[in-house]
Amino acid sequence: MSKAGSDGFHEEALSGMPGLTRVPHTGNKWIVNLPDRYGGGRAVLKTSAVAAMMTSAESGNWDALLIGIERNLDQNIDKLLAVMKTDDGVISYYLLDRIMVVKRLKDNHRKWEEGRPNRGNRQRVLYFRDYELPKPAPYACILDEWKQYLVLSVKPGGVSEASKKPKSQTEAVEAAKVVVAEAYGVSTDQVEISVKL
Repeated sequence: MSKAGSDGFHEEALSGMPGLTRVPHTGNKWIVNLPDRYGGGRAVLKTSAVAAMMTSAESGNWDALLIGIERNLDQNIDKLLAVMKTDDGVISYYLLDRIMVVKRLKDNHRKWEEGRPNRGNRQRVLYFRDYELPKPAPYACILDEWKQYLVLSVKPGGVSEASKKPKSQTEAVEAAKVVVAEAYGVSTDQVEISVKL
C-alpha cells in the first residue's frame, strides 16, 4: 500500500478515478483535470492520512497562506479533491470547495492556537473524522458533514462504487462514455453513445 502523502499514492489516486488526469503545472504539481461526470474543470489533489487532511502554511500565523492550496495556485481553481485510503485498500474521493477548505483549515488553527499561544505551528489539519475516537478505525467514523462530498469509492481490484447517481441524462451518457473508453483503451472523444426511446 502506498503511503497516503507519497507520490505513489497520488499516482494511485489518479488511476482509481476514471478520467482523472494530472495537469502539467509549474507551481503545484498536483493539479488535476476532473472528469466531466464530476463537473469537469481543475482541482487541487490532496491525499489524506488517517482521515485527516494536512498541509503547511507559510508561517505560524493562523491566517498565513496555505502552501499548495492558496500559494502557487491559479485562483481560478475552485475545487479540491481530497482522497483517502483505508487499511483495506478502499480509496475514497471527496470533492470540496477549495475556499471552504481554506477557511476551515485557518479557523481550526486559530481555535487551536487560542489555547496554545506563541506556538508558531505551521501545520494545518482538517479532520474528516472525530479525532477524539481511537485512531485504529478512523474511517469507520467519518463525520456526517463530509459524507455529502463523497463522489466515488474504489475497492481493491478496480471495482468502483459511485456514491452519487448521474444528475442528468447528459451526465449519465458521459459516465458511460468513460467506462466504454476505458474498456477499449481509447479516448472519450472516440466514443459515441446513442439512446433509442
